[in-house]
Amino acid sequence: MSFLGQFIIAVLLIFPFSSILYAQDECCTHAHYKCQTMELLKNRKDKELHSDRLQEDFRIPMQSKFPSQEGYFVIHFDTVGVNKVDLTDSNQNGVPDYIDSVAFYFDAAYVFLVNQLGYNPPPPDSSFGGDDRYDIHIVNLVAEDYAIYGYTEVELDINPPLKHPRYTSSIYIDNDFSPFDSIKVANGNKIPAYAITGINAVKITSVHELHHAIQFGYGFPDDDGVAFMEMSSTWLESELYPDLNNYLAYIGDLFRSLESYPLSESNNAQTGYRWNVFFKYLSEAYSPKLILDFWSFILEEQTSFEALYSSIEANNLDYNDVWTEFLSWIYHTNTRANGDTYFAEAARFPRLTINLSENMSSDIFEIVELLQPYQFMPIRINNLSGSDKGITHFDFIIGKIQPKTVTDELSEFTLKINKNEDSQIPYSMFKYNLEADKGGIVSAVFVNDGARYPEESFVLPNPIDLTVDDFFIAVPLLNANNLKYNIMIYDPSYMVVVDKNIEPSRSSGYTGFRIDLDDNSLASGVYLYSISGNEKSFFGKFAITKKK
Repeated sequence: MSFLGQFIIAVLLIFPFSSILYAQDECCTHAHYKCQTMELLKNRKDKELHSDRLQEDFRIPMQSKFPSQEGYFVIHFDTVGVNKVDLTDSNQNGVPDYIDSVAFYFDAAYVFLVNQLGYNPPPPDSSFGGDDRYDIHIVNLVAEDYAIYGYTEVELDINPPLKHPRYTSSIYIDNDFSPFDSIKVANGNKIPAYAITGINAVKITSVHELHHAIQFGYGFPDDDGVAFMEMSSTWLESELYPDLNNYLAYIGDLFRSLESYPLSESNNAQTGYRWNVFFKYLSEAYSPKLILDFWSFILEEQTSFEALYSSIEANNLDYNDVWTEFLSWIYHTNTRANGDTYFAEAARFPRLTINLSENMSSDIFEIVELLQPYQFMPIRINNLSGSDKGITHFDFIIGKIQPKTVTDELSEFTLKINKNEDSQIPYSMFKYNLEADKGGIVSAVFVNDGARYPEESFVLPNPIDLTVDDFFIAVPLLNANNLKYNIMIYDPSYMVVVDKNIEPSRSSGYTGFRIDLDDNSLASGVYLYSISGNEKSFFGKFAITKKK
């Protein structure tokens, strides 16, 4: 037996088959919205606080301070009282280890955001904290019924005034991010205060809040920009610390009900947490520079949606095409994840839920729906026409985008499907014409060819009765465009009894491979199989019974 065959058999004998393939749903649950920056900014605006009415409570007096090694920051902290830090000093440099870590990771965030990605540094505060180094305050941010990781407090207006207000600021973060801290929730139970604790919490909070401080130097687009500020800060956490993947904790709501959270609700911080996945997409599909360009256009006094449009077009990309591609990226996650084509962590994402389902009973189908700006609606059309049993359903994501501006108007669109021998659905073997009548609005459409994708490979039927002529191996997410895969089957003695290259086909709506039994003399017993091709491999087993 070949080494490959021995390896495949070893894997199948050691590991349960179901654990080899794909991550399952529910990887991401709704997390605490951790940053209070936007809420404080709203309070400031409501109170009409300006530099000529500087309040004493802008800064909390603290007992000690420590400059970061790179000289970008001064860390202010207490050694006694409610805000005290753990005084452990393992390296005996006279500074608590926690403060050493805060200084180190804020320096790392500065180097990453400013020196590597090219963002402007946070604006100096005119020596408000003693000098122009940026001030970080370490305070207790856990109360009985809430906990926050940190916030960036705006302080002085920056002149000259521009369309978007600009501010100096200082940052406040928790004094320990303790795993033992808890808060009381509505039902009276207590839950952990922080999902991410200790130094890992320092890492992500340093990037998140420092980018808020940087944003205030570009301008606060208070008409439509709150969501974009949180989108930027949350996405950037994963850019510097990809192993933590904190951004995944905030997208569960969006993937469970995409149609319920239009991006046009852009003055909502929670919208930004959920939609950080769009900036993640722009970064992976194109370049992090697109988000830097977004903030540069904010500094040029564009609105948030103008800046989004301009940053995409400035990089020689078509706005409509970028959004259409994004819909494909968020569809191909979790058990639909497809190699290296989409998100690098796609298998760890939640699976997009399709909440709207309609039935198609003939070769021509039409549906009318309403959309608001930047609302995206997944729709499943079940194929009950009977004319093509290979297609069980079509999956669409229809969206309304408005370059440069956003109105509150609802728009009607008509989705049409009809069988057409001259029009083949991309990446499929099926010939249908798919049309979204945009009715004067800009829509993005993603179409799935309707295959039922199994979460793991399996055999139909199983066990196999040798009175049948063939059997079918269903496999997740195969490319059916004339690409042959190698199929190897091993008998109970681990001898190769089938070794051939064949193209995928369909059975009962599943993509996979039909194996003809006429060409093989197979006895009863348990068989192993391997499938490889297109940089994918699948393994499994099945049983053959005696002829009746």
